[in-house]
Amino acid sequence: MNACYTIVSNNMRISSIILFSILAFSCDKSNADEFFTRGAIAYNERKFSEAFPDLKAAYIIDSSNLKYIHAIAFCYQELDSPKTALKYINRGIELDQSYPRFYNCRGRILEKLKFYEASLVDFNTAINIDSSNAFFYYNRGRLNFNSIKNYRSAITDFTTAKELGHVTWDLFNYRGCAYAKLDLDEEAVLDFTSAIGIDSLRAKGYRNRATSLNKTSNYNKALEDLGFAIQLEPMNHLGYSFRGRVHRLNGEYEKAFSDLNIAISLDSMDYNNYMCRGVAHQNTGNYVLAETDLIRSLKLATNHVDSADVLKELSELFIETEEVQKLKEISFLIEKTQKQIANIK
Repeated sequence: MNACYTIVSNNMRISSIILFSILAFSCDKSNADEFFTRGAIAYNERKFSEAFPDLKAAYIIDSSNLKYIHAIAFCYQELDSPKTALKYINRGIELDQSYPRFYNCRGRILEKLKFYEASLVDFNTAINIDSSNAFFYYNRGRLNFNSIKNYRSAITDFTTAKELGHVTWDLFNYRGCAYAKLDLDEEAVLDFTSAIGIDSLRAKGYRNRATSLNKTSNYNKALEDLGFAIQLEPMNHLGYSFRGRVHRLNGEYEKAFSDLNIAISLDSMDYNNYMCRGVAHQNTGNYVLAETDLIRSLKLATNHVDSADVLKELSELFIETEEVQKLKEISFLIEKTQKQIANIK
């Protein structure tokens, strides 16, 4: 964001640099390539604020070059100016409707702007034009997973991307998470294991594999993975939160409370930490603390789906404690939340 702000706030300075640079050369298209080649070095190193002046100069000299347009648009996208990026992409598509990278780039921008259906259309178009590009399938898979929540389609896209040579930690992690969402945890474990094989120093891979191992009743291996995750990121609350959940499911409540207390001390704003500790209090018969934690969790839940999870636990608590009035209130909230989730879908 700071890099983007620098570009915007110093727009006149950059424009002057570009103008003087262009005046120093003959404005023919061969010199545009010189600017582009120089800018591409920083661009490929993801130093987009450094790449921008040269790429912009190349574009000014030859504003019909599709490669230059795509590079400028991608810079704006990565520097958190999606609407400006969209203007360049739309210009590129006006010039050539058969250039698949424009549709792929616009699909990513539209996803960021939360136009998910339009984003899917663009990814589909990119793939229809070039069905051999692994990145197009990967990006559509991310959209299906993150935004559309179509996990089966996400798995299909990630698998195709893998077959086309896109073999990365992110792909295996995403596909593993998609399998886990469908309760296909044995397949998920295999993918998380592949991700760990690519990069064994990323704690998230161990946390995710532990979750699926836990669901397949492989508690000891799950705890081992979470131990690795905590060693790698000792100040990340998620490792303790996940391990606390495993201990709770295994009936080891003292260890569960210890981990969940640490998780909350590291991040007091994560609703899930309180929800998990509240359920642990309920399991051990401490209903007052259970209600306190679950109410706190409900207040912290940031969306309807998370709220529904907490309301379910509160409902089960009030059924167990036979608090009829509170159960009626929670039942009303559950019905309301379910309608809100249905409207979103």
